[in-house]
Amino acid sequence: MSGRRIAQILERALPKRGLKSFELLTGGDINLSYLLRFDETEAPVVLRIFVRDPSACQKEVGLLRSVSKLLPVPQVLCAPPKGEDDVGPYVLYS
Repeated sequence: MSGRRIAQILERALPKRGLKSFELLTGGDINLSYLLRFDETEAPVVLRIFVRDPSACQKEVGLLRSVSKLLPVPQVLCAPPKGEDDVGPYVLYS
C-alpha cells in the first residue's frame, strides 16, 4: 500500500494528524498491518487492513469492545466495516 493511500485514509479518520512515516509490520499471514508515526508529541497508531475475510473486521472490533471492560486492549480509533475507496475494511488502533 502506498503512502498516498495511507494518507487518504488518515485524512478521513484522523484529519488533524500529519503522517510522518509508516512501516509494514511483519508477522501477519492474512492481513496487512502498518505502524503509523506522527510528530514527536503523538503516540503511533496501527492501521490493520483486513484482506482475506472482510467480516473479520467487525468480529475483531466487537471482541475488543467486549473485553475492554475486563482487560487492557488497544483503543479502536476508527473502523469502517465495509472499508472506503478501494481499501477493504480496516481498523486504526491506538
